[in-house]
Amino acid sequence: MRPPRPIPGGPHAVRPDARLGARNPVTRSPGRTRRLSDAAASRWSTPGLALVAVWAVVLAAAPSALALRDSDRLWQVGSGTFADKLYPTARQTLEHLVARYPDDPRVPDAWLLLGKARLAQGDLGPALEAFRRAQKFRPVPGRSQEAKFWEAETLARLGRYEEARAGWDAVVRADAASPLAPDAVYGLAWLEVEHDHPDRAVPWLRKLLETWPDDPHAPAVAYLLPRTLVELKRYGEAVPLLTLFLETYPGQPHAADARYLLGVARLALGDTRTGMADLRAFAAANPTHELVAAARLKIAEGERREALERAQAAFERRRFGEALPLARAATHSEEPDVRGAAWLLVGDAESRRQRYAEALEAFESADGSGASRDLIARARAGRALAHEKLGHWTEALRLYHEVAADGSDPGLARWAGDALLALGHARLDQGDLELALETFRRARQLTPPPGQSQEARYWEAESLLRLRRSAEARAAFDAVLANDAASPLAPEALYALASLDLDQKRPEAAVPRLRELLEVWPDSPRAPEATFTLGRSLVELARYREAVPPLERFVAQYPRHARRADGRYLLGRARLGAGDATAGVADLRAFVAANPTHELAPAARRTIVEALLERGDKRELAAEYRTLVAARPETPEGLYETGAVAAALGQETRRDAAWSRLRQKFPGHEFARRAALVQAETALERKRYGEALTLSRTASASDDAESRARAALVTGEAELALQHSTAALKAFEAVAGAGAGREVRSRALAGRALAHEQLGQWPEALRLYQEVVAASPDGELRQWAQDRALAVKARRPAPQKRPLTRPL
Repeated sequence: MRPPRPIPGGPHAVRPDARLGARNPVTRSPGRTRRLSDAAASRWSTPGLALVAVWAVVLAAAPSALALRDSDRLWQVGSGTFADKLYPTARQTLEHLVARYPDDPRVPDAWLLLGKARLAQGDLGPALEAFRRAQKFRPVPGRSQEAKFWEAETLARLGRYEEARAGWDAVVRADAASPLAPDAVYGLAWLEVEHDHPDRAVPWLRKLLETWPDDPHAPAVAYLLPRTLVELKRYGEAVPLLTLFLETYPGQPHAADARYLLGVARLALGDTRTGMADLRAFAAANPTHELVAAARLKIAEGERREALERAQAAFERRRFGEALPLARAATHSEEPDVRGAAWLLVGDAESRRQRYAEALEAFESADGSGASRDLIARARAGRALAHEKLGHWTEALRLYHEVAADGSDPGLARWAGDALLALGHARLDQGDLELALETFRRARQLTPPPGQSQEARYWEAESLLRLRRSAEARAAFDAVLANDAASPLAPEALYALASLDLDQKRPEAAVPRLRELLEVWPDSPRAPEATFTLGRSLVELARYREAVPPLERFVAQYPRHARRADGRYLLGRARLGAGDATAGVADLRAFVAANPTHELAPAARRTIVEALLERGDKRELAAEYRTLVAARPETPEGLYETGAVAAALGQETRRDAAWSRLRQKFPGHEFARRAALVQAETALERKRYGEALTLSRTASASDDAESRARAALVTGEAELALQHSTAALKAFEAVAGAGAGREVRSRALAGRALAHEQLGQWPEALRLYQEVVAASPDGELRQWAQDRALAVKARRPAPQKRPLTRPL
């Protein structure tokens, strides 16, 4: 409630007769006659005053010979009646004086008194004229700046406030020691208050109290100043002034109002207990005061504030159950900020108790409380957190973004931005890729974006990558590098681009990116993985010499890396590919010895065997054979390689023993089928056709198309050798399927031709022989087929008489 104005509106509202009737500074007339004393003047009767008026008229009409005497009498009557507040008579007499005797030395003072008389009568226009006429004389009549002061007073009553302000300001500037300077300052303050500029009034009120502490206006101003500060909500400045006022002027009429305002100001400053004590004291001492009802409302509000303060104290001590009822009591406050803060505390307490539905309801009430912007922002942050905990991801995203974009509380905005990133990471980890993408995009649009430089954009790119939107992901990773190449996430973006290239089977594009990463950011957390990936990519590209240095560095610098074993394997392959067979085999053997169960161990063993077989070093082959035989547990790969090495050593019996055990122990394994194929071909060469058939049937189940074609070829040739022409023909026809090489297909064609020849199917045999002659890459086979074709032609019966589409 706005308290009523405690004092009259301004200096002109003071009783005009009291101010205007003050003794004129000119106490003697320039002539010989003395003016009447105040005491004598005050004893004049009404008839006597009427007689004076008559005399004034008579004197005004007297002959010029009596002029001097008449001007004296006009001055005495005019000034005396003014002093006795007989303003109509004073005005009439003084008007005659200034009109008839303009050269009289008392005319300047007469104009000043005439202005006051007219002002007292409320005739403002003529009064203003009189004061301005008075100021034209030199010296200016009256006390210092008196005429200027009354001119400003008249302008204020005329409503010409800007001119009045300028007039009073001129009084203070011209002579701050003028007896009327305090009145002018008071007038300036009053003008600002009346025109709803209390902030401009405060400096004038302070000036009056500091410069003229004993001025009659001082008690009223001592109250008006803090009251104005309370209106301006400058409570910290108001409290000491109100306290001083109550100590200095305990009996002043506005003491009760001051006590009320002191309580209001202290409540506003958060001094709830003292403020409530002031208001209770005010209500007890002034039970009929018009502000008692407002005081009681403030006391009730104070009790709610006190409950809120106690709730906050309990919350800080983590006594959430104790804090909740106190905070809920404070939610009934009429003050939006108190109500909002109370609901906010309820929400926080319920969140700490993991009762997120109740917390959400409280935060929503705080959001709608009409509280200040910062409290509303905190309420929305609480709503966002509660929605996230309840799994309302879209709503949580919207509110986090709203709080982060608001910016009224920079700290809260940063928290919300970080929460937005955390929400995105959580959704990304849970596979909710579309929502994660939207979250990171909104985070990127904030100013500034949360997290590290380019962090939101990087994770936006990562989300796109997981969504298999490769082109957009590539553009986003490129944007990370383009916008800030010094970002902590720049090496991550570069590595992601390289990985994208590798996923798209473009290792040649990945290699320069990986090299750039290692050159520019050698200490990046991605450096170990990038080093390994670079080496692996170069091995895949068969650029073995380039692959060796990064793989050597990887194995040496990162001995605890999860892929160190893979690095050792690739290093061995790279060295073999680069021509350093000794070092390559050593690396692969070290890899197998350290990682016998690794998924790449069989491939490493095969590579070792292949390398040794290629070199043909019997001593090394023998050593490898012994290693393979001693290896436990036995594996399909190991048994196969044992047989291969035994064969290279010329120990066919040992080969067959190893491969027989392979087929026995791992009958369905691909290596068992591969070994059976080699043995079947050997048996075929040695004309052990039955054995070749058995082994080739095992090999025909191979997963490899070329191996199946070769097995079918062995079957066909064995059946053909056994004169099983129909079975042979069927086997040879199976070779024509996809996967057979050119040489195998040519041999199968030759076998089919021979089978048809054995069956007496001369035209088909001739046609197939001719195909072999035309298509086989094997010169010897072509010559054989040509010879057979001639033989078939020689044995062919005469053709039937029917049209042919083309000659045989």
